[in-house]
Amino acid sequence: MDHHCPWVNNCIGFYNRKFFIQLLFYFFLSVLYLDIIYIPHTYNSILKLYKNRFSGKILFILYHFFILLNHGITLTLTYLDFEFFKFHLKLVFKNCTTIETLDPEFEKKNKFNLSLKENWEQVMGSDKLFWFIPFINDSGYPKGDGLTWPVNELGDEFNDNFNKKDLEKNKSDSSFNTNNKIKAGVYGSSSTAYESNNNVIRKNLGNNVINDTGTKIIEMAEKNESK
Repeated sequence: MDHHCPWVNNCIGFYNRKFFIQLLFYFFLSVLYLDIIYIPHTYNSILKLYKNRFSGKILFILYHFFILLNHGITLTLTYLDFEFFKFHLKLVFKNCTTIETLDPEFEKKNKFNLSLKENWEQVMGSDKLFWFIPFINDSGYPKGDGLTWPVNELGDEFNDNFNKKDLEKNKSDSSFNTNNKIKAGVYGSSSTAYESNNNVIRKNLGNNVINDTGTKIIEMAEKNESK
């Protein structure tokens, strides 16, 4: 996902980012067209207001004031949309998203930044005609699947480092398991000996209890006979 846009009431992601860029582009052309149309009207309104500045005609002044206000609004929208469009074009050319720009260090470690052509085609597709038409055919789809992304040298270096750390971790885990097995063997043998000793002790104690009980029974029987 690139960001959530309140103006279109939708999230901008892999499959609709192309349409969002086209929206910004055509909106900029629309307000720029209005600016050009307003130029002669704005010029005439300024002249008339200057010439009749002492006339006191309120409706006349309001009419030309609103013409100037409308032109001012379109100029403001043109500037804002131009800056917004320029910002998102920069993100497309760097293969970056709005969310990723929240990390100030991301631009230095951006492993997805490929060539300008590859970055552009991942958003706009490979068909030049459909770069400007808000439709998608097979060649107008963005390149990729939105899940896996090709990486540059930084990504390869990151993967190499990750694999090295993974190998070191596996080695440490294997050595740890080996040590545990050795310790388990030692403690296991000692515990077995301990259990066998306990069994011998229990057996001897049991025999003594049985012998004592038998002796007492014989003694009680002899006393009864004597009586």
